[in-house]
Amino acid sequence: MPSRLRRFGRWGELLAATVVLATVATGTAYLALMVLPAPHEGWSGGDGGGSSFGWRDATTLLAALIGVLVAALAALGALAWQLRVHVVDRQSDKALRDSEALLRESQEVAGVGSYVLDIASGYWSSSAMLDRLFGLGPTGDRSVAGWVNMIHPEDRDRRSKYFAEEVIGKRQRFDTEYRICRVSDGAVRWVHGVGRLEFAADGAPARMIGTIRDITTQKQVELEHARLQGQFLQAQKMES
Repeated sequence: MPSRLRRFGRWGELLAATVVLATVATGTAYLALMVLPAPHEGWSGGDGGGSSFGWRDATTLLAALIGVLVAALAALGALAWQLRVHVVDRQSDKALRDSEALLRESQEVAGVGSYVLDIASGYWSSSAMLDRLFGLGPTGDRSVAGWVNMIHPEDRDRRSKYFAEEVIGKRQRFDTEYRICRVSDGAVRWVHGVGRLEFAADGAPARMIGTIRDITTQKQVELEHARLQGQFLQAQKMES
């Protein structure tokens, strides 16, 4: 019976508890009244051939009424508890939705996307902002191989080796800048990726959690500054 009731969730468990409590209360009240001595006036024993409504009948009726009363009280208590749980669940759901909305807005403002990589399967899940940064649709390739193919050809081998040898092999933190070719339109973007490994009970890397930030504007400023500085130094050499 308990295994079947679990399928009905909390209401099934509450109903079972109410039935058990009512049964125990009824039985206890009935036994208590049965052991009391029957009055000698105005009543006759249930089997003594006197009045049609005897002492035993009265005890049975009173025990049943007590059981009904206990069951009603238990049901009201269960309903109050369930309503409280429902309110708390709704409050928790709202807090979770608000937190997720705040995280999405924060990632959009900062240009930061997040990911969780499962090392064993080689697949990762991503936030909406990271999907937009990479230009990934709902059916995009979210695997390590897909990430490697996304890296700019001039950075691909170096970053692939860095991930396999330094991060996974030596169990170091992932922290590097590189270029990607956005999947949706092929646009070249600079990103800064960071990630922290988590390990299984046997010490093997289990997953990596991290963020990827779009730093294209910052890199363009740095590269332009380096270009101008190079031109300035070259002009100084020519003058001297």
